[in-house]
Amino acid sequence: MKIDQLSANGYTVSNIFDNTTLDTLIKLTDSFEPDRIRSNMRHVKFLKDQAIVNLLDTSFKHLVGDTHVGIIELWRDYPEYTNLYHIDDSIISHVLVAYLDGEDQINMGTGYIEDKEYKVNYKKNTGLLLLNSDKIQHGMIGKVHNVKYRKVLYANWLLNKSPSR
Repeated sequence: MKIDQLSANGYTVSNIFDNTTLDTLIKLTDSFEPDRIRSNMRHVKFLKDQAIVNLLDTSFKHLVGDTHVGIIELWRDYPEYTNLYHIDDSIISHVLVAYLDGEDQINMGTGYIEDKEYKVNYKKNTGLLLLNSDKIQHGMIGKVHNVKYRKVLYANWLLNKSPSR
């Protein structure tokens, strides 16, 4: 895995998954029955895979600080789907948007605005790690087009809570 810093809170990530894991995730994305459908154009499968959790914990622990992996989802985003710029709910600290396929298209990638606008292209086995996604505007650039569907693994990190006294 290669992690390159774009800004104070944004990183491009490449070679996220080994070939076997990537192939498995692609096959699962192509075949799952959705756990949830959002706006009729995003089909979601909640992923409970300890190997993926361990990979994310190990790979990003030095960046995500005192947080833990929250939700991991596989997304099938169908043509015309878009996700406008937004900030996340305050419960979410950081997000990873990892592309499982793609040919380096900017218009199906993800952007965010920090000191300026940054964009990460939709390219197989690459993605964006965005810290403080509850404070930074981010979203999809353009709309899904010219594909059957866009294939994405999404993960978020939540703050660790101190035990109640």
